[in-house]
Amino acid sequence: MEKTKEELREEKKQAANAKKEEEIPFIIRKAKITNEDTLVVEYSRNGDAVTIKRKSLIHPDLKDAFEELVPHFALLCDLKEVKNITGLFQDVNIVNKERLRVTCISLDKSAEDSTGVILTGIKQIGTGARQITLNSPFTSFAGENEEYPFSGLLSKAVDAVKDEVILYLKGKHAEPAQKVLELGETSEDEI
Repeated sequence: MEKTKEELREEKKQAANAKKEEEIPFIIRKAKITNEDTLVVEYSRNGDAVTIKRKSLIHPDLKDAFEELVPHFALLCDLKEVKNITGLFQDVNIVNKERLRVTCISLDKSAEDSTGVILTGIKQIGTGARQITLNSPFTSFAGENEEYPFSGLLSKAVDAVKDEVILYLKGKHAEPAQKVLELGETSEDEI
């Protein structure tokens, strides 16, 4: 059955709108990994504020991007796990890094209108299951940040998280833990 001109125009219009929608940028305000390894995201797009919680597991690339924030989190929170600071970021040594985890980024603007971030993370206490949640101070990404000399590297690490969050929103998720087993078709003779 052939489509009418009106149907063709409508399809073309929908395709154009879908393409426009893809071009509208996501402005990530907050991204939080839940205890279930899913994601809660606050973002704005086209002037609309949206909060979304997905049930899909986060992709390992997103986990890795959050992991790259751990040294910044430890430095900003002045944790005792930070050792051997020589002034170079690559020389920062985090003792017991596996006890630290960044779970949330919150982006905002300072009074001077410069963009920055608050990192929220968890520090495991002792050998048990006890943990404490910590928030870093607001850290600006603006040029010469005298309070935090690695603000440029922090900005790049946060950008990597934001990129992975956008990919998550567009469907990049981890594979489910249990895959669906596809069974071949059976004939009546086999039953």
